[in-house]
Amino acid sequence: MDYTSLSDSMSLMTNGIQLMVSFVTMILAYIGLWNMFSKAGVEGWKCIIPYYNTFVIGQIAKKEKLAKILIIIQVISVVVITAFVCSAIVIGVNTVNYEDVNVFALVIMIISGIATIMLVAAEKIMEIILHYNLMKSYDAPTVFLILVIMFPYVAWLILGFSKKYLYNGGYGDFNNRTGANIYNSRDFNQYNSGYNTQNQGYGQRNGYTSYNENGSVNTDSSYNNETDNSKSQDDTFSL
Repeated sequence: MDYTSLSDSMSLMTNGIQLMVSFVTMILAYIGLWNMFSKAGVEGWKCIIPYYNTFVIGQIAKKEKLAKILIIIQVISVVVITAFVCSAIVIGVNTVNYEDVNVFALVIMIISGIATIMLVAAEKIMEIILHYNLMKSYDAPTVFLILVIMFPYVAWLILGFSKKYLYNGGYGDFNNRTGANIYNSRDFNQYNSGYNTQNQGYGQRNGYTSYNENGSVNTDSSYNNETDNSKSQDDTFSL
């Protein structure tokens, strides 16, 4: 039995499975992002365009400057990684051919290697910050960040398809955060809509509206009659 060929076959099959899983998770992530973009009133197809989707995420989360800086870092990272790979290939060819190591290529590889580590670290940190603001733009709890970091495709699917998480206008905009601008919250708008309807009907019957301390309409008939008599007296005095 040829154990070498069996090992190679198992390795090839494992790599194929990993590639398939990566492809499926990427598709699921794009499906979730597509629906998240749609919830925010943005065309879903924009999520599948590299770099541009990062900028759109910044717009949705109201973190445009952070998104722009992240895109610049991503582009620089591609250039630096390319330089690292090319210099490593040159050194590898020198080693195989028993030639002297190209000093220039060695220096480039060392510098680009260090730069790559720093850029990748900065990129990941900024991605976490941007994704945190993105998930909070859909009223997701803070603990949801763990899911975003570990399994982003699951997080985007939940935020994209769940009716519980709706777009709130962008967490990066301080005025849209909870308590900062209550007039922009959908809960207040729903409450205000029903309140205005009740107020309109009550006002048509009595000509005026009284309120309790909590902001609700006062339906106490004795209070209304007292207020009505006071209003009549004031009108008589003014005449």
